[in-house]
Amino acid sequence: MKIKILIIMGFLSALFGTKKSQGQNQIVEIDGKKIEIVKSENPIESNYGLKDLSQEHLDHFKDLLERAQIFIKKYNDSRLPESIYDSRTLDFVLEKWKLNESNDKESQEEVIEIIGCAFGQDIVKELNCEWKLLTDEYGTDYTVIHKKYKINGFPFSSVLKAIEENRNGSLYDIKLVLKKNILDAESGADFDKRK
Repeated sequence: MKIKILIIMGFLSALFGTKKSQGQNQIVEIDGKKIEIVKSENPIESNYGLKDLSQEHLDHFKDLLERAQIFIKKYNDSRLPESIYDSRTLDFVLEKWKLNESNDKESQEEVIEIIGCAFGQDIVKELNCEWKLLTDEYGTDYTVIHKKYKINGFPFSSVLKAIEENRNGSLYDIKLVLKKNILDAESGADFDKRK
């Protein structure tokens, strides 16, 4: 089964989930890095639904993660990083893939699937999130969402945007912004809790 990106749900909503106060542009700083962000026009609606992934999804994700390791080795001098799916490494290998002009280059669809799955797994591992299928008025998509707060990302859509809009280093930036929002929520900032 091929993962289909069911709907591209706004790159910026992938960054922010739902925060009750909406602004325009702002600079956030986390782990010594300043990142300019634009607040989402499409936060998670109150009538959203979350479903667990089926066993078929889980089996396919397992296959994608194995393929991601091969992809990472191919574009990272035959080495896997200590944290295999680290978003900084994923940004690096994605850039090397974009520059590759050989005949054995993977298709964009394949890269979106394997890097998207690896990126989501990095967020799940590092930020107390979990994979879910999110359904709202915009459609259904795979998401990684914090286990307590409505703070989520759309890894496959994020990789698509990184490729199509030539956003170098954006996966790590997304992870950092998600981390900041989670830290803020845990410190009492006004983020909605999941239902």
